[in-house]
Amino acid sequence: MGERAKIAVAYLRAIEEERFADLPEAVFTRGFVTEFARFLKVDPQRAARDFMAKFDAARPLQER
Repeated sequence: MGERAKIAVAYLRAIEEERFADLPEAVFTRGFVTEFARFLKVDPQRAARDFMAKFDAARPLQER
């Protein structure tokens, strides 16, 4: 998956494990989650919305 979507394996693992501190800025993370959801054949908009709600809640304001 990482090679196909040009997403580093470390980021894919961080997404799977919800290690928000290990992910890049929100705009990049949203794109990664969307592409990962497409690969998994799940609704990319819902996956991104749900993940980003957790991402935003977990990150300090100055990092957003």
